[in-house]
Amino acid sequence: MTDTAETRWESHNEAGRRHFTQGDYAKAEQAFIAAIREASTLGADNVRLAASLNNLGQLKYRQKDLAQAEALFRRSLAMRERVLGPDHLSLVQSLNNLAAIHYGRGELEQAEPLFRRSLQISEKHLGEKHADVAVTLNNLARLYFRRNDYASAAPLLLRLLAIKEEALGPEHPEVASILTSLAKVRSAQGEHDAAEQLARRVVAIREKIHSPDDPAIAMSLEALADVYANRGKVREAHDLRARALAIRELAFGPDHPSVATARAALEMKRAAAQSPTPGDPTGDMPVVRDTPPSAPSAITTPPAPPAEPIDLLPQPPIVEQLAAADDVVPAAPPPPPQPPAKGPPEGAGPMNDWPRRPE
Repeated sequence: MTDTAETRWESHNEAGRRHFTQGDYAKAEQAFIAAIREASTLGADNVRLAASLNNLGQLKYRQKDLAQAEALFRRSLAMRERVLGPDHLSLVQSLNNLAAIHYGRGELEQAEPLFRRSLQISEKHLGEKHADVAVTLNNLARLYFRRNDYASAAPLLLRLLAIKEEALGPEHPEVASILTSLAKVRSAQGEHDAAEQLARRVVAIREKIHSPDDPAIAMSLEALADVYANRGKVREAHDLRARALAIRELAFGPDHPSVATARAALEMKRAAAQSPTPGDPTGDMPVVRDTPPSAPSAITTPPAPPAEPIDLLPQPPIVEQLAAADDVVPAAPPPPPQPPAKGPPEGAGPMNDWPRRPE
């Protein structure tokens, strides 16, 4: 192989990817910096340099150096915009990664337009139902969920669910995760029937694909218990939490921190259920009702907003793999005019311009 700047860049880049995957971040950083040095000899703006800046940015993000990661992601994005234009599919990676920095800091107003732009570009090039569009749908839905904007999160989750069901099947673990988040949204919106149906479906999926003592089943039972509690089904909710606690004890042992937390939550909710509410000496009437109480003086407590859906994927929302050498080969200049050839002309193969590969 000829020793050129391109081949040296490829060698350094692949070494950095390998060390990164192995968790040797010191060697990965050295390799990525060497790749940046070689790519810089090819011109101030080129796609190899943009890819290497992005790769080093992901390393800095993994090391929790968000300031350095942000600066590298911004340089990569600006370079790709100059070289490829404002709507090229390669920009999706840089936009998602930069948005993830803002998301991680809680800067949701800055993250939202970046995720939206990423979604718009992905849909333009891939269509609304493409599997890769699900990445940005997930990230944007997570943002709205965190902001308690359930009206905006719901349609994104429905689109994400449809894509995953078609790609993976209706009983895949990722489908169950999305259903969990969607159930929490419906419960927060007061759509308790829909929330219960979704939560029950999650339990059924996880009981089918996991062993009886799998913690994932405990999580789904606890999510269904939350739905029951919001409907005022206190006893049913308590029974589900007791089942979930038993599963956690089998999976982790009685002294595990998660078991202690679940046990304390169960005792607290049991005590709350046994305490009489004002105007209700039995203490067994639901605090939250599907219909308004008949007495005008009664106060109905709305359901508390659900926590951020930890089931949504990916976590955290930096979504792209490290760019490989064969992902960033720039488009070749047009060939010089040739005389008409005899027979059918050869067709040019499609360029693979987007660094992300299907997972």
